[in-house]
Amino acid sequence: MFQRQWLLATLFVLAGTALCIRLGIWQLDRLQQRRAFNHQVESMRVMPALDLNHEVPDDISSMEWRAVKVHGKYDFANQIALRNQYYQNEYGYHLLTPLRFDASTSSRQSPEAVLVDRGWIPAEDNSAAADWRKYDESGVVDLTGQMRLGGTKPAFG
Repeated sequence: MFQRQWLLATLFVLAGTALCIRLGIWQLDRLQQRRAFNHQVESMRVMPALDLNHEVPDDISSMEWRAVKVHGKYDFANQIALRNQYYQNEYGYHLLTPLRFDASTSSRQSPEAVLVDRGWIPAEDNSAAADWRKYDESGVVDLTGQMRLGGTKPAFG
């Protein structure tokens, strides 16, 4: 019943079956990773906003996606632009600006800051740091946002 001419076809079918089984295991692993990520996001979003002027997080690495509040002034002298960012197919930058905690309302002992992504700006007419000054917000600001950790690779998908 088993002939030599079917040997190659049988080996291809077995290799294809093994590949499909491995891909199924990979998909189940991705499901587990996605569920863990969703749990992290949901558990942080239900927590009340953390006031960074008065509370010092113990383990910042476990607090990604947590709502935070901060009161302070932007440090535009140390502002940077994250280049090669696209928004609606237009090239531009993300402005990253330190926000120094307001010493009059902060219970912290030393002046500290958080890095705030102030958003995307178009690259046209914004190639130099002096050009970014038109986006400055002077005075003390109250911000509410989400805590994010620094990334080592782009978040695709």
